[in-house]
Amino acid sequence: MNINHLPDMARRAFLKRSAALGITGALAPWAMQLSMLGEAAAAQTTADDYKALVCVFFSGGNDYANTLVPFDTAHYNAYAGIRPTLATARDQLAATALSSVNPLADGLQFALAPELAPLKSIWDAQHLAIQLNVGPLIVPTTVAQYNAQSVPLPPKLFSHNDQTSLWQSGLTEGATSGWGGRMGDLLLASNSSSVFT
Repeated sequence: MNINHLPDMARRAFLKRSAALGITGALAPWAMQLSMLGEAAAAQTTADDYKALVCVFFSGGNDYANTLVPFDTAHYNAYAGIRPTLATARDQLAATALSSVNPLADGLQFALAPELAPLKSIWDAQHLAIQLNVGPLIVPTTVAQYNAQSVPLPPKLFSHNDQTSLWQSGLTEGATSGWGGRMGDLLLASNSSSVFT
């Protein structure tokens, strides 16, 4: 391979990576010592301070109303009236009814779908939060604002494949990195005690 025929950007990237590889070899023993210090510091944290963001992507979407089901009588009756053939029977929801530290307006109560029963103990321990009604909107948008086109909207709204790309990357279709990776890059840059990732 003749390096003189590489485009300028590719040649610079090659030289940069080659230099980094050489430095890495020279610094490996020192870096391993730093790694052990980082592991010792991490071992001092307690298990109960751990937090995780778990994102579950349903390619076909999520039927939120049969995931977190209205449980109080009034809201359950409205739910069952709208979807008579899809509604989960109310007596099947009693075991997964959720209690709330702060009562919701209008006596609203929810229950998890019976299939999600293993999550109830995590909820009861206040180690689980459920976020519904999310989407790739740029700003909160009402139907009137949408119809008037008075607020910025995501590109290609209502195109399922484009919105899928937007959800996964936070950018329009063709993005080469995802929002989670970019978030990790930002967090890594602000974590001065991290040696390796």
